[in-house]
Amino acid sequence: MNHRETLAIIGSGASSIYLLKHLLDESGLLKDHLREISIFEKSRLPGMGMPYSPQTTDRFNMSNISSDELPELPVSFAAWLRTLDPAVLEELNVPDGEISTTEIYSRLALGRYLNVQYKTIISRLEECGIHVHEY
Repeated sequence: MNHRETLAIIGSGASSIYLLKHLLDESGLLKDHLREISIFEKSRLPGMGMPYSPQTTDRFNMSNISSDELPELPVSFAAWLRTLDPAVLEELNVPDGEISTTEIYSRLALGRYLNVQYKTIISRLEECGIHVHEY
């Protein structure tokens, strides 16, 4: 009998994103054992976590980590910032000029990045046959 498990995750902040990334990296092994993941998040903005949400911070609060210090996600923080329109960078309080992997940027920018990476990982898990339910 093939019994596949369900995993519940409380919250969708950075720690959950890195857990989901690990599950994605191991999806070849896990797809026969893990049927679905249920994520319970109280915020309407999944992936950001409390410190990086526009509900709890503003454009002037800086993060405490640079792109090169972040663990690997589908796209690096600096590479993602480089894809953004100048108006969006202004909204996120990212200064004009070259985006650096060693620079520290706003918490809002990091939160938006984490939100995008969360959505990307969820989509890829679904493509691998691991269903994700968000509550």
